[in-house]
Amino acid sequence: MAAIAAIVFVINRGGDGGDAGDSGDSGDSGDSEHGAELSTLSGHEAEVWSAHFSPDGAKIVTGSADATAKVWDVHSGEEVFTLDNFGTAVLGASFDHDSSRIVTAGDDAAAKVWDVASGTELITLYGHESAVQSAVFSPDGSRIVTASADFTAKVWDPSSGQKQYTLAGHEDGILGATFSPDGAHVVTASYDDNVKIWAASTGLDVLTLAGHENSVLWAVFSPDGSRVLTASEDGTAKVWDISNGEQLLDLSGHAGPVGSAVFSPDGSRIVTASGDGTAKLWDAESGEDLVTFEGHEAAVLRAEFSPDGQSIVTASEDGTAKIWDVDGDELATLVGHSARVARAEFSPDGSMVVTAGDDGTARIWDA
Repeated sequence: MAAIAAIVFVINRGGDGGDAGDSGDSGDSGDSEHGAELSTLSGHEAEVWSAHFSPDGAKIVTGSADATAKVWDVHSGEEVFTLDNFGTAVLGASFDHDSSRIVTAGDDAAAKVWDVASGTELITLYGHESAVQSAVFSPDGSRIVTASADFTAKVWDPSSGQKQYTLAGHEDGILGATFSPDGAHVVTASYDDNVKIWAASTGLDVLTLAGHENSVLWAVFSPDGSRVLTASEDGTAKVWDISNGEQLLDLSGHAGPVGSAVFSPDGSRIVTASGDGTAKLWDAESGEDLVTFEGHEAAVLRAEFSPDGQSIVTASEDGTAKIWDVDGDELATLVGHSARVARAEFSPDGSMVVTAGDDGTARIWDA
């Protein structure tokens, strides 16, 4: 996720816990080319709400309602470390650009920075007054931005733990914040129906993107940083010009909330995931609805492109993930979780998929 600077802004709750100490299980789901289960990452005792590959593809970090994060070896499926000093749920966990550090977001109003080589806690970022719903590094690793239910986001120096700026201006909780690809700007998405663009170096409020009619669940920059893509409870996604705040596209067509929306790696297409049980592929220039991905039996919570932009993975409340080609053909259904699949993403080389489930496990699959 760090490679495209995107974050899921919906906090996932509910589900069964998993058994401790079980890893490396094989599954028979999928066919010989796509969808074979490679490893089950078992050890969490409650829902797994996030799972991300490191940029070098060697490790996965998971965050859980059991008040821990865990680091796993991708190739063996074995647990490397448990990051355990929270006391409350871990709402998100992600790597920095060189895979050397992890930042976690906690329901206890704090974020923490960890050393990947040793599993030791390096620093705690205190200052929020309510749950930290997301925390990510800037593309060069020199800053962290946190987003909180306390209506603010904050920019931090991850080396010293010093707060640099408080981004205040939203009128309701902020579901997530992330940096532009060049690190110059931050985008925040809020329950107040608005999105804001901030200058990362000064903390100044640069633009307010107003146009959604309900909570904004997601916001992400385009790969070239010139546009912002937003997704909303109002059932639409929108594309905005960050130079002037102009709405460029209104992607209407879903019959339910749009929980995530991302650009393809080359910025030419967009995929959206919706509570109506479908994902859609759109032309990022014209806004044309190109393909509807139908096959899930419940809400689609997440949709992501492969690194080459030719495949899409979807995660669903129906307990499965699916891999599709961009023409709309289903390549594989990833069956193995016993509860909702909250997240799914491709590995940096596109050869694997990791899923995070409310059954207390994460799973690695052959893509």
